[in-house]
Amino acid sequence: MTPLKDMQLKEKTLTMPPIGGEIMQEAIASYLANPIFRAARYEELVLDDNPYRRPVRPDDIGLVDFSAPLTRANFAQLSGLMGHRMLLNIYDCGKLFLPQQPTPQKWRDFEQFYAEGSRFLGDLIRPYLQAHLFGFLAGEARQEDARTAAGASALVSEIAADRHRCADELRDLVRSSLSQDAMIGMLSIQAAATSLNTSTQPTSALHRLASAGRQAGLPAALGVTGTAHRQALGDGRSGEIKYEPHSYYQYYLPSTLALMNYINGAAQDPGQVFALVGALVAQSAEAAAMRAALEPAPAERLGGAAAAAAAGAISVWHQGSAGGPAYDSVAGLVEQVGGEFAVREFCRGMADYAVLLDVHHEERMRQFSWINAMPEYVAKARRLQGAIREHGIEVDLDTFIESCEECSTTHVHDEDRLLVIESGEMEFWNCFGMSHKFRPGDMAFIPRHHLHGSVVLSGECVYHQPVITQELNQRFG
Repeated sequence: MTPLKDMQLKEKTLTMPPIGGEIMQEAIASYLANPIFRAARYEELVLDDNPYRRPVRPDDIGLVDFSAPLTRANFAQLSGLMGHRMLLNIYDCGKLFLPQQPTPQKWRDFEQFYAEGSRFLGDLIRPYLQAHLFGFLAGEARQEDARTAAGASALVSEIAADRHRCADELRDLVRSSLSQDAMIGMLSIQAAATSLNTSTQPTSALHRLASAGRQAGLPAALGVTGTAHRQALGDGRSGEIKYEPHSYYQYYLPSTLALMNYINGAAQDPGQVFALVGALVAQSAEAAAMRAALEPAPAERLGGAAAAAAAGAISVWHQGSAGGPAYDSVAGLVEQVGGEFAVREFCRGMADYAVLLDVHHEERMRQFSWINAMPEYVAKARRLQGAIREHGIEVDLDTFIESCEECSTTHVHDEDRLLVIESGEMEFWNCFGMSHKFRPGDMAFIPRHHLHGSVVLSGECVYHQPVITQELNQRFG
C-alpha cells in the first residue's frame, strides 16, 4: 500500500460516523437501570462508607440530550451534570474501592457496581459522553504552540497567575459572607474530590515513559500524595467534613466532576500521557493558589466549623501544590523524554485543564453568590410571582405533589424557575451543611444551572415551579 492510500484509509477511518444518538440514548437508559444509580433517599445525602452507591437521578433521562457538545455557556446544564456523574462512575469501575466496614448490602452494591453488563454499557457510552462533555475544549483552550520546555514554562507561569487571581476573588467572597461555614464546607468537598486522583500524579505518569535514572531529578512534591487527602479530611478533623471516597457525591459541582473526569480519562489512555502530566501541573498550580489565598483565613476571619474545614482543605491544597522550579523540572523532563511532540501535548493538557479550572471558578462564584444571598432570591421570587398574578402572565408551570421524606436528588434546571410552596413543608438546600425550611406561601428564585435539592418534611407537600423567561426576569426580577 502506498503512503497516499494509507493516509486516505486513515482519514476515512477517522471520519466514520458515530453510532446514532437514538442507540446511545437507549444504551444510557439501560446503563442507568442499574439500581445503584437510582435517585437518593433522604438518609443518602451523605453516603456512609459506600463508594458504589451513585445517585444519578435516572428519571431525568427524558429531559436531556447528549448528542451535541456542551458549550462554555451551558456547561453546567442538566445533561452536563448527569453526563459527568455517569462518566465518573464509568471511570471508577476501573478502580478498586473497598468498604472500611463491610456489610451484606455493601457487597450487593459492590457486585452491581462492577457487574459485567454495567461495565460493558459504560464502555459503550463513554466516548459518546466524552464528546458531549468535553467537545467545547478545543475552541476554548489557549492556542499557544509551545515547542520547548522554556515555552511550556511560560505557559505554566501564565496559568499560575490566573489561578492566584481567581483564588483571591473567591477568598474575598468567602470572607465577606455570613455563610462562611457553608462555603468552606463546599470548598473542602470539592478539594477532597479532586484529590482522589492519587495514582495519576506526574511522577507516576512519567514512569511509563522514562527509566528510573531519568526520573531521579523529578520533584516528588507535584500532585497529591497517596494519603494526603485521607490525612487532611479524615477522622472528622475538618469540622463536619469527613473523608471517604465520594461520600459527598451529591454535592460535587458539574465543574468539579469535569476536573476529575479529565484526569481520569487521560490516566486511562496511554496516548494521553503527556497531556495528563500537563493537566496535573495545572492542577498543582490551582492547589498552590488556593492554599496561598485561604491559608490565613482560619486565624484572621473564620471561626468554629469554618476554620476547621478550611484547615482541612488547606492541607489538601498544600499536598497538591508545588513551586516554580518543580514545574520547570517537569517541563524539562517532558522535553527530554518526548521532544517537541511531547511538549506540545504537555501544553495541550495544561491549556485544556486551565479552561476547566476557569469554568470551575466561575461556577463556584455563581453557586457561592447564591448561597450568600438567599434572602435576596426570596425577595426576587416575590416580585416575579406578584407580577405574574397582577398582570395575568401565562408561564410554563410544573406542579409536584410529594409525600413525607420524598427526596429530590441534587440537580440543576436548564431554565430559571420559582419554587412556590402551596401546602406542606419542605427542606431545601443549595450547599452542604445549610438548609432552608419552606412553608405554605414561601417561595424562592432558583437560577438555572445551580445545584440544589430538597426533601419533604410534612405528610404531603404541594409546590409549583413557574418557569421564568429572560424577558420576564428583566422586566420584573
